[in-house]
Amino acid sequence: MSTLSSAIYSLARDPKILAKLRAEVLATIGKDAAPTYEDARGMKYLRAFVNEVLRMFPPGAQLNLSRSEE
Repeated sequence: MSTLSSAIYSLARDPKILAKLRAEVLATIGKDAAPTYEDARGMKYLRAFVNEVLRMFPPGAQLNLSRSEE
């Protein structure tokens, strides 16, 4: 599972987190502006959310084994 998939899964499981994250993004950036790197750095809840997703679903190496048809 990718980090983005893990983040979306986490948001789908807890609508309160989604609402709080959306409120922070709208308060920081607004509805019409494009986000900048500085905007993202200033959003503490977003940073905490991403860190928690990475903690719960670490992006480790995947070992996909398959049998050869030889």
